[in-house]
Amino acid sequence: IFNEIFQKNDGSLYHYNHLNKMVFVGGMPRSGTTLMRIMLDAHQKIRCGPETRIIPKILQMWNTTASEHAAEKKKLEAAGMSHNMLTSTYANFIMEVVVRHGQPKEILCNKDPYSLKYMDGLGEMFPNAKFILMIRDGRAVAHSIIERKIKITGFNCTDYKDTLKAWSRTMEKMYSLCTSTLLTRRCLPVHYENLILHPEITINEITNFLEIDFEPDMLNHEKHLEDKNMEIADKEPSTEQI
Repeated sequence: IFNEIFQKNDGSLYHYNHLNKMVFVGGMPRSGTTLMRIMLDAHQKIRCGPETRIIPKILQMWNTTASEHAAEKKKLEAAGMSHNMLTSTYANFIMEVVVRHGQPKEILCNKDPYSLKYMDGLGEMFPNAKFILMIRDGRAVAHSIIERKIKITGFNCTDYKDTLKAWSRTMEKMYSLCTSTLLTRRCLPVHYENLILHPEITINEITNFLEIDFEPDMLNHEKHLEDKNMEIADKEPSTEQI
């Protein structure tokens, strides 16, 4: 089992393993996932950081071995690779990435939009993790993707109809997982429009969900980018809007 120890400034220690409290932020690209993660980064107890890009790929691999009907799963089981062993291995890899992705904090957070397509797997790997699903009007998402020329693998990012279809497929899967009995009380759908129009009310709902105190800095994140050492990735399309 993955176990990592980091020393705090006061000499006490952070202990990290798969039982830690964690936060996973996701949703369709251009739905406010970057804004959500930077607001969480403004909280003194949380560290999210930029997208890792690798975690969704690892979860996609996990998914091909976890499906009950996957031929690959049967081959792996025949080779002595059990579901529990593989899930533990993937959990250790993801935990290693999240822990070493930035500075240690009490609660670690990951923002890779498509990770929440595999919320069921993450929920199994990290039993104390919580999930924030960002939801934005599909028409606004499609317009933002096309206007800003965002490239997303798997569909035509120049066609409104195709982009809306992709939004619908993605959000249907994520929302059904978020509201499933499997993840009851562990996933919070957050509407981007509510976050923008009623930021203080919405952030209070989020901090209550995460069982942490509300901090005013979360509403003024742009004033604390340097003093809180928030990591910004130049290659992320949303970075310039932070």
